[in-house]
Amino acid sequence: NSHAFTNNPYIEIIKIPASVTYIGKMAFTGCTNMTAFIVNKKNPIFYSEFGILYRDRENPTLMKYPASIRNVAVTVSKDVAQIATLAFERCKYLKEVSIESSETVLGDAVFSGCAVLDTISILDGNGQAINQNAFDGAPAMEHELNSNDPNVTEFKANNKTALENRTPSEIKKMFDDYIVGHADAKKTL
Repeated sequence: NSHAFTNNPYIEIIKIPASVTYIGKMAFTGCTNMTAFIVNKKNPIFYSEFGILYRDRENPTLMKYPASIRNVAVTVSKDVAQIATLAFERCKYLKEVSIESSETVLGDAVFSGCAVLDTISILDGNGQAINQNAFDGAPAMEHELNSNDPNVTEFKANNKTALENRTPSEIKKMFDDYIVGHADAKKTL
């Protein structure tokens, strides 16, 4: 089931046996007290490192970062090809995320509900922006170039968390930016 454990506050550790070969996209959404995934080493599809759930060793996807890991900073390896939708959702302690490669694809709402998240850095970003949908539900982030290293792209929290705190020109820019990335959306809006 794609929502198997959704919003279960009692789960702290998930042990995944070798026989599990499918986990639904939203299976662990809202498991706010989870601290670790432990995957059997013989599992052909999934694996865990430092309590984090991954899929596919050849083309790794970071599936889920447990919401209650007490790390305040994490670095996503350049080997990670994708960060799944809602992967860092509701992380209680996470303040800083560094992504080593601008080639890493970010799903939608990756950082949703990360209330204390302050900085996301793309270490080889070359000034590039990323999928703005990755920030859906996260603290409002602003794209900045790192003044010390032009190859680092940073997104910093601007403490504006509600649309009503935005000026009309900011809302128009958000809309225009959205339309650029979603050409067919203009037909439906």
